[in-house]
Amino acid sequence: MNNQFKVDIYRYFRLVKFEYKISLAYLMVGLLWILFSDEALALLINDPALLTKFQTYKGSFYILVTASLLFFMAKKHVGKLEEQQTLFEIMFDTISDCVIIANTNREMVMVNKSTIETFGYAENELLGKTTEMLYESEDSFKSLGEKIFDRQSQQVKSQYLLNYKNSQSELFEGNTFSAKLFDSKGIWIGNMSIIHDLSEQNKAEAQINEGRIKLEAALNSMTDAVFISDRDGHFVNFNDAFAAFHKFKDKAQCAKSLSAYPDFLEVYLPSGELASFEQWAVPRALNGETATNDEYTLRRKDTGETWVGSYSFAPTRDQDGKIIGSVVAARDITQSKLAQQELLKAKEKAEENDRLKTVFLQNISHEILTPMNAIIGFSELLTNPDLSDKKLKKYTQIIINSGNQLLSIVHNILTISILETKQAAISTTAVDIDRVLQELKTVFGKIASEKDIEFDLDKKSAERCCINTDETKLRQILTNLLSNAFKFTKSGKISFGYDIQQNTLEFFVSDTGIGIKPECQEKIFERFHQADVTVRENYGGTGLGLSIVKEFVTLLGGQMRLESQEGCGATFYFTLPLNLTTQKDEIQDRILPRLNKPLILVAEDTKLNYLLLKTLLSKLDVKLIHAWNGQEAIDRYEQHPEIDIVIMDLNMPIMDGYQATTLLKKKNPSLPIVALSAYTLPQEIENAKKHGFDAYLTKPVKVNDLDSILEKYFGEGNSQS
Repeated sequence: MNNQFKVDIYRYFRLVKFEYKISLAYLMVGLLWILFSDEALALLINDPALLTKFQTYKGSFYILVTASLLFFMAKKHVGKLEEQQTLFEIMFDTISDCVIIANTNREMVMVNKSTIETFGYAENELLGKTTEMLYESEDSFKSLGEKIFDRQSQQVKSQYLLNYKNSQSELFEGNTFSAKLFDSKGIWIGNMSIIHDLSEQNKAEAQINEGRIKLEAALNSMTDAVFISDRDGHFVNFNDAFAAFHKFKDKAQCAKSLSAYPDFLEVYLPSGELASFEQWAVPRALNGETATNDEYTLRRKDTGETWVGSYSFAPTRDQDGKIIGSVVAARDITQSKLAQQELLKAKEKAEENDRLKTVFLQNISHEILTPMNAIIGFSELLTNPDLSDKKLKKYTQIIINSGNQLLSIVHNILTISILETKQAAISTTAVDIDRVLQELKTVFGKIASEKDIEFDLDKKSAERCCINTDETKLRQILTNLLSNAFKFTKSGKISFGYDIQQNTLEFFVSDTGIGIKPECQEKIFERFHQADVTVRENYGGTGLGLSIVKEFVTLLGGQMRLESQEGCGATFYFTLPLNLTTQKDEIQDRILPRLNKPLILVAEDTKLNYLLLKTLLSKLDVKLIHAWNGQEAIDRYEQHPEIDIVIMDLNMPIMDGYQATTLLKKKNPSLPIVALSAYTLPQEIENAKKHGFDAYLTKPVKVNDLDSILEKYFGEGNSQS
């Protein structure tokens, strides 16, 4: 025997089970005993009788040992079989799925506990019965039998979905695995089926699907962009607002992976610095960060669209706390940021306005009290009987100038109030620009003479210019600009005029005064603003004139600009649309035939106001009739139809001036009626015109204004000397 053979024999014996080794050893010992025991005994025992007994005992001993060995081996094998049976039954009953073993007639011969619990039958109700009782219908039982459980079927293993029925006739779906069973000779002896009840799984899937539907509905109902990513930055869900937030047309165009977004999107930090990819919301969340209302500025590279987003984000974790994704909510706050900025500007503006209004109130108090003090003080001085004619004239002029100054302040305050409430209206009429400028030249010419300032009207066009515009507002614009020019010019030259440029009429007012600093040239057009504190202290004023000018220019459809250098004067320009008119009759003065002793009806309910008018008219060659209210004015006219002109106060008892004028115009449409009112606002004047008034006198009545009206209607022969 070679060594390899010995090794093979050794390995073989190591693999042989212990009981087989014992049996083999016993067999060899038995053979030796049978072959050599008689000879060995004969050598040892000479007595034939004793030898016979030993031989008899030998057979009995061999039978006893053989029986003991067989008993020992049988017991051990039975124990193993019982152990295996126990293990099988434990395993069989601990399987969570239903396990059914049936014979070739499909009669159940063995079922586990899950089958009993799932179908609701007792074990004795199932064993020996066909599996038909477990199927949804007889047809289902037969059709499946033909395919799988028939003897002729070649199918050994099968897996299928089937509806089963429990003891309560309740149906449930089962995922089934079936296999045919064969004995050691390959003969088919039955079937084994393992049924996995899908009820809980289907219920869970239904709940998950329902939850998914609800989540989709919830996400799409949100105005904020919501997007959920996995650990690798792939978006597993996002809503419609996500597309709108990132400036996509719809969800279909949205990239599904975060890695694609840097190709077309830039993200900036609040500091204005371009954010790195790791500083974006999703990478931060995947890195374990949580944030609320973090702001980023986003810009699409392809379209250049820029917007501000407010982000809230957090990581999502599994049961072990491991990060498995992120959830992010983003909101476009561009408009709210702009609104905040506007609100901040408005707040700052309001605070500045409050400050300016405080300064304005302090200043306006000074501006009003100064002329009032002069009026009251010098009026008291006039009562001195020893006052010389020279001082009388001087004091009277001071009172007149102070009164005019006070009226100008009140007028500006009323005008700015109308502009503040957006109630300023435009009254468009045919206006002779040359006539208006010539009248202003006459008015301000007196001031120029007093201050020894050169004053010119510079008209660039040789033709007479007539346009449709609001004459009252145009006069106020030019008056305010000229007043400022004379206010800030101590010597030198002031000029004003206009030039026709294509479709616009450009006016200008130029002076050689103190000029305006470049940094102040914008704010002087704002309400309550002046160039600086020194202007207020040295020149006074309310800071309203230029703001009124600019708003009136805007109302009339024009624009305004300024050219100035500090210490070198200033030139104000403003434009008006060149709406030329050919209606010359509308801008010509209506001159009545010269009359001897015109009869004038004065309707005024205040005695002192009537006394002033009577005094002013006393030097004229006229006759007066007085009425205390509108009704009395109508009565006086009916008694004296020869009345040539009516001066009508607007606010009177019993019947006001508007009602009285309407009735008088019905009686005599050509009767000139002049409105008399303390209101000086443009809309008041326009309202008077709508009620039929032909002219407008403001209180306190000025001699020049009264003369102009009488000159207009009665000619030079009746003017005041």
